[in-house]
Amino acid sequence: MLDVNVEEIETHLGVKKYFVVKFAISADVFKDVDLDSFDELLNYAVVFVERDRIS
Repeated sequence: MLDVNVEEIETHLGVKKYFVVKFAISADVFKDVDLDSFDELLNYAVVFVERDRIS
């Protein structure tokens, strides 16, 4: 289960609503990564959505 909140965030396009999602990644998928360097590894999260669910 994911921890999901809706927040209004101001961007260069104005204020928009965003789903802010907290999810877990198993630590054993990475070799020799400590907590301090983990934030440098994670650049993107891929989200798959059915075509009829997007605008």
